[in-house]
Amino acid sequence: AFSQHQYIQEKFYRVYACAEKIDGLISLIVNDLPENLGPGSLKKHRNTLSVLKELLCSEAYEAAFGVFELCGFLAFKGDHLVQKILRDLMAFKFLGGTKELQKNMLFQDCFRSTGIRV
Repeated sequence: AFSQHQYIQEKFYRVYACAEKIDGLISLIVNDLPENLGPGSLKKHRNTLSVLKELLCSEAYEAAFGVFELCGFLAFKGDHLVQKILRDLMAFKFLGGTKELQKNMLFQDCFRSTGIRV
């Protein structure tokens, strides 16, 4: 049976696990937003957003690529949904700063909140 194939189960699990992580991070941010959003509304969520971006750039891309593999030849069509998602995730890697810059900001913020000087 199709659902008993381990390769397919692994691809599905990666997509599901990634979706759950993304949902959890987005819920943390959304549940803490003020009613009236302003320019600084997301500033305190900068670290969570940084982790979310890394998750989207790495795990979400790998999960989407797994779906791309499962779709076979159809996924190579330029208008296929999986093809569009992969293109968007690849472009997202270049938006919002580099991975090294985000890791540095997260590191600085974590130590600044403890009072340790780095």
